[in-house]
Amino acid sequence: MSKKQVADFDSRIQGIPCGIVVGHYSYTAPSGRCAQRCETPEEYYGDEEFEFHVIDRKGYSAGWLEVKMDSSDEERIYEDFKESQADYCPH
Repeated sequence: MSKKQVADFDSRIQGIPCGIVVGHYSYTAPSGRCAQRCETPEEYYGDEEFEFHVIDRKGYSAGWLEVKMDSSDEERIYEDFKESQADYCPH
């Protein structure tokens, strides 16, 4: 039996309620330097990484629900995450 987890925040996928567990998040602000002085596009533009997995309302992994996710669900989950972090991350 899989291990129960606690959601970082609640969301929905295709209208089905679920929990989201954030596995990794990182934000790198743009350097502010001119493009010619930056070694990578990420240094010039900045970079953001967000990884998560889906759990059901009981706290168990919900891979069956994750496969139903489309791009609009992913965008909404990302926006839900940013809202949940608004007090901690001003960007």
